[in-house]
Amino acid sequence: MNNPKISIIVPVYNAERYIEQCIYSVLNQTFNDYELILIDDGSKDGSLGLCEKLREADSRIIIYSQKNKGVSTARNKGIELAQGDWISFLDSDDYFSQDYLSESYNSIVNSDIDFLIQGFTRFNENGTLENNIRVESDDIVSAKDYYQIFEIQKFTNKGNPFSKLFKTDIIKNNNITFPIDLTLGEDLCFNLLYLSCSSKVKFEKKYNYYYRETFNSLSSKYIDFRTNYLRYITLKNILAENFRPIFSDNLLDKHFKYLNYSIGYRLYECIRSLYLKRMRRSYRIEKIKMIGNRDLFLLKNSSFSILSKIAAFLLSLRMYYIFDIIFRTIYRSKKFIR
Repeated sequence: MNNPKISIIVPVYNAERYIEQCIYSVLNQTFNDYELILIDDGSKDGSLGLCEKLREADSRIIIYSQKNKGVSTARNKGIELAQGDWISFLDSDDYFSQDYLSESYNSIVNSDIDFLIQGFTRFNENGTLENNIRVESDDIVSAKDYYQIFEIQKFTNKGNPFSKLFKTDIIKNNNITFPIDLTLGEDLCFNLLYLSCSSKVKFEKKYNYYYRETFNSLSSKYIDFRTNYLRYITLKNILAENFRPIFSDNLLDKHFKYLNYSIGYRLYECIRSLYLKRMRRSYRIEKIKMIGNRDLFLLKNSSFSILSKIAAFLLSLRMYYIFDIIFRTIYRSKKFIR
């Protein structure tokens, strides 16, 4: 029996509310040459039972159940089990349009590309469509032209693994995995490692992947400053270790500024966490000074919003108390838009 063309990897954790819609969106595809790999990451609800019930009706479904180890470990296990020529990642609360696989496969068949990147459609828990997260052009570019690749994506679509197709051989032959010691930025590391081993990348202005933004998503949960800062430091160190040789020079290199954006976003999340809950002003000032002393260069070179630019400006002038008054006022007024 020939290997399937595409392996779809779905990490599953307490997803009983959405997992059936997710799975049926694959089973109802117009493209049939695939395997669906469901990695249950120690779910405590009825997710695993629903997966097993649907497997009885379709032999293309593969289920692996493990103790809760996190989404990166689950995806890595899916990669280990994958037999397809290409890999597609699907989150358990998201879904494909009916022609997602057929259109994606038609885009890469008989081509010499290694990486397909498309946009996606974002919607909320109520099913209301919010917007299309798009790539900026339909192009095939060299995987080594990092500047052009990041410019095309405009920061919106390089950090996640979904709405993309990866060659299985490139992943396995180069031992590319999701870093298990990261809980933020692991997707970015995976994509960049894969990119560094690829030759050609194809971009498409298509939005056939539907991404559900839920209240319980990681971005909606409060994460304290210490945890946020440790995540930021870990991400920065991993990126520097793995990608400084690729990008050469230093953080001022024109290519690396796009990585600065991704790292800087995590740094700004550290600042944000200081104002989402009540805490002593002295504690906030202490952490603001620490960021100003240690990380100002990065914050200045990764400004992506008006507030981040204000933050960088005030910290550069060491106006810590004014910084605190402004940001505390913004968050208390609830007019802050992330």
